[in-house]
Amino acid sequence: MPARTVNRLVIDETVIKGDYKIVHDYAPEEAAGSKRPSVFTAVEEQLDLKLAPVEMLLIDHVERAAADN
Repeated sequence: MPARTVNRLVIDETVIKGDYKIVHDYAPEEAAGSKRPSVFTAVEEQLDLKLAPVEMLLIDHVERAAADN
């Protein structure tokens, strides 16, 4: 099965050191009606980790206003 990614920010708070290759089975978000679990359920059930939603504000552009003389 090819590797898939989740287009979301992931912040590692596990304090686990080192590199690991982790394989788990889940349904892509766009696969409605799949018998496989969502990525959130799969991570919790198969890896015993919890993914929690986080509110975030993303600013993609800032400009300095011209100073009035």
